[in-house]
Amino acid sequence: GIGPTRLGLEWQVLGERRTLAGARTGTQGLLNLTLRAEPAGGRWAFSASVYDLLDRRQTDPAGGEHAFDTIARDGRSLEARLSLRF
Repeated sequence: GIGPTRLGLEWQVLGERRTLAGARTGTQGLLNLTLRAEPAGGRWAFSASVYDLLDRRQTDPAGGEHAFDTIARDGRSLEARLSLRF
C-alpha cells in the first residue's frame, strides 16, 4: 500500500531591487507546490512539484553584459522525481 503522502506549499517573497538603469523590479512573490508519496516498506519515493504555480512570470535585474535592463524568469514549470534508496 501507499505509505506517507505529503503535500507541501512554499511561498517565496523577494523584495524590490534596482536595475543598473535605476528602475525598480518591485516586490515579487511566487508559490511552489510539491506532492511526495512513499510506498509503505518500499525503497522508492515519487514526488512531483509545480514551481511558480500561479505563473507570475517575474523578472530579475540584468547585469551589464546584457542588452536588456531586466531578464524574465521562465514562469510555471513541472518537475517529477523518482528516488531509490540503496
